[in-house]
Amino acid sequence: MQKVKVNICGRTYCLCTEESEEYVTSLAQELNGRINRFMDNNPGTSVLSAAIMTALELTDDAARNEGDADNFRVQLKSYAEEAASAKKMVDKLRRALEGLAQENQKLKSDLELLTLRDQVQQNASASAVKNSGKTDGSSAAK
Repeated sequence: MQKVKVNICGRTYCLCTEESEEYVTSLAQELNGRINRFMDNNPGTSVLSAAIMTALELTDDAARNEGDADNFRVQLKSYAEEAASAKKMVDKLRRALEGLAQENQKLKSDLELLTLRDQVQQNASASAVKNSGKTDGSSAAK
């Protein structure tokens, strides 16, 4: 822990903190500026009243920010759930696509086999027709 001296509304405060001196000094300067702006906008207000009103304003800001943070957490959780659901769907579709690709490959192989079988049958038929023509021709010559 370190000690940091800051000046707020003309009074020096010695703070013990684990934060950096630059950070604490910037906070004190921001607070000092807010209190002074409040006093400028409300002449005749005491430093104590200005400090209390500034504290209320900062407390309101903090509460609203906490509410916003809660809303962001809920949205983030929802987005994470949607992303997980989408990932599951992508995995399911990827598996289906792989299955279809395998089925497509099998069908291509089957088609090749059927095409080859048809060619063999056509060649066999053509050979049979040729051979029967030769046989008929040989018989007629005798």
